[in-house]
Amino acid sequence: MSTALKHYQERLLELLETKLNAQEVKQALLLDAELAQLHTYIETLDLDMLTVGMELQKKWGKKQERQN
Repeated sequence: MSTALKHYQERLLELLETKLNAQEVKQALLLDAELAQLHTYIETLDLDMLTVGMELQKKWGKKQERQN
């Protein structure tokens, strides 16, 4: 896995757990210099998709943490 992709996955999960809204999550990803090669992809992220991701992370992400 590329370093940028790994960083993207880690950063996205981190941001989905915050109180930021979907637009702010997307903006934070775009401002991350380590993700420069993924900016074209990040620009296409749908805000509704990010919102669903945040809801899923809140519901299932913490539960999974407790199991580990």
